[in-house]
Amino acid sequence: PIERLISRLFKPGAHGRLHFLQFDEMQAALNRTVVFAPSSSRHEFTGSAALNNWMVRSIAGPDVYRLPLGGVELEHLRRAERQLDRFAIVLPLANMSLLPAMLFLRYGKCVQALPPDTAQTNGGHSASSETIRAQKERALQNGEFMGSLWWHNALDLRLYESAQRLFHRRLWKGIDSLTPSQRRTAAACASLAQALAARN
Repeated sequence: PIERLISRLFKPGAHGRLHFLQFDEMQAALNRTVVFAPSSSRHEFTGSAALNNWMVRSIAGPDVYRLPLGGVELEHLRRAERQLDRFAIVLPLANMSLLPAMLFLRYGKCVQALPPDTAQTNGGHSASSETIRAQKERALQNGEFMGSLWWHNALDLRLYESAQRLFHRRLWKGIDSLTPSQRRTAAACASLAQALAARN
């Protein structure tokens, strides 16, 4: 969750500025409940909620999402965990390589390969991108800012760990429940080799 936030917060925008929020806005949103003026470029960064247990807020529902800074508590984490358990597939991004296995277990379809990553990156060395990199580095070295970011996202970190446990529990349970015929089909699907080998 913290890596996701940092990656999103320091997405380059135009003219050496950050795409979503500027650093002073981030700091303000982590110190008091802030709601920013509507903007087409803000996306999920509408205020403090985006920097304070955003995943718990988003999954637990609108009433939780609208809570003030610091208002998300353990009961809301539990609600988000119960909601996760209702999802057909829970796939943390770190486990994306196992998507074919999950699709096979859920739908019986063999996906031989994931589509190529088509994400566009801004990896140039323009003055603008250098400015953004410098801002990001300063933020990462700012103990007060990073401490606040971790503090205000502690429940998101716990939700991510719950999602990981749920993902692996379902994966292993699905593999263990395969019939001999299904196992032969799975063995012929190259993209499932990783999951099957890990379980055997």
